[in-house]
Amino acid sequence: MVGIELVTDRKEKTPAKAETAVLFEKLKDLGVLVGKGGLHGNVFRIKPLMCFTKDDADFIVDALDYAISGMIFAPIVAPIGNGAESKTEF
Repeated sequence: MVGIELVTDRKEKTPAKAETAVLFEKLKDLGVLVGKGGLHGNVFRIKPLMCFTKDDADFIVDALDYAISGMIFAPIVAPIGNGAESKTEF
C-alpha cells in the first residue's frame, strides 16, 4: 500500500481535507479508484494489485497530475451552515 498525505502548508502540516475530497472525486471521474483515510481524511490509500505494471503506475501519476493541476486556480465553494458560502482559491 502507498499512502499520499495532502497538506495545505508543508511547514505546519495542515491537513487538506476539502482539497482531498475534491481530488478524490476528480480521480474517480478519471477512472482511478483510491481509498481515503487518515485521522483527518486527507490521505489517499493506493493498493495496487500484484499484476500492477509500470504503465498502470504512469496512468495513476498522470491522472493525479491532471487532477491536481486543474485545482490550482479552481475555487472550492462550500456551505458554511448559515446559508452563506465559503470560497477558497487554489
